[in-house]
Amino acid sequence: MGSQLFKRILLALLLLSVLAGAGATIVVLKPVYKAVEPGQTETLGAMMRGERLLITIDRNASFHRWTGASITQSLLPQGWIAFPAVVENTSISLEVVVPDSAEIRSQTIEVTAVDSQTGLEEKINLVVFVEQGLVSVLLPDAQQKVKVKDSPCYHMILQNGSIASHKVFVSSSLPKYWFAGIEKEIKPNDFVEFDACINALVIGSRDFYFFVDSARSTERLRSVKASVDVLPTVQGKYSAALNGFPFYMPTLIPYYLIDSALSFFS
Repeated sequence: MGSQLFKRILLALLLLSVLAGAGATIVVLKPVYKAVEPGQTETLGAMMRGERLLITIDRNASFHRWTGASITQSLLPQGWIAFPAVVENTSISLEVVVPDSAEIRSQTIEVTAVDSQTGLEEKINLVVFVEQGLVSVLLPDAQQKVKVKDSPCYHMILQNGSIASHKVFVSSSLPKYWFAGIEKEIKPNDFVEFDACINALVIGSRDFYFFVDSARSTERLRSVKASVDVLPTVQGKYSAALNGFPFYMPTLIPYYLIDSALSFFS
């Protein structure tokens, strides 16, 4: 009886020893799902300068439960910043910032996962590609015809092809009092739709541009051409000159100044 018990205890200890020494898969949940074997390299995707990459791994791994993780800062280029891990109940989150000065190239990020209960430590390599132009813009109706003092709206779609979220600022070549600008954040591999509404304060036709600039870097991501044709009204014809000169016929400036004065009496 004692011999059988001893054998069972010995077998259990042997099994625990084998499990403790066995490698464990590291499951990456974000930005894309990847099950990575220890020592292996996997590609995550493309991102842009100035972005913050969030890497989330599953705490459960076969016979182990990860208690911590880290990114090897010493293997990152100058300017790249890796932050300490945030350990939650079911996952561990890591974050790395790509600087504005980052080279357009591929970059390997070494991630280490640790199981403090067994002493197991495993490393994997995750590759990202630093690229430009991952934000695209679509303006389905770029031409608008409205009455003076109306607010035509241009429906805009911004697409983010990056594995990280990106904040942008949309401005235009119009005067600031026509369009002050809009700030938007686009989630990874997602899009946002919104209306960019301008103040049509002056009679005439004009071509202009919407600009999409990165709020995370100094990069201009996109520009798209639009136009507006502002038609007069009886009241608007006279008061339009109060908000600026028309878009055409500079020789008519004196007449618009007279219209401005007449607007007070109309």
